[in-house]
Amino acid sequence: MDVVLRTLSRGDFFGEMALADDEPRSARAIAEDDVECAVFTQTEINESLAKSDLLTYALLRLLTKRIRKSTLRGE
Repeated sequence: MDVVLRTLSRGDFFGEMALADDEPRSARAIAEDDVECAVFTQTEINESLAKSDLLTYALLRLLTKRIRKSTLRGE
């Protein structure tokens, strides 16, 4: 059974957790209309994170882990 978690609007993004922590995406996206997307590769994200300070990187990983843990459904 599909569950709609959120409806995204212009300027929103998805899949960011998978890029931040190298884990599989926890949801999928289905477009209701035509869309234009910008795609960022794992390499581009890793290069950007490498330029950030250690605290920013550590917080991003921690928050991503906590979000994943709080959204698990019986796994």
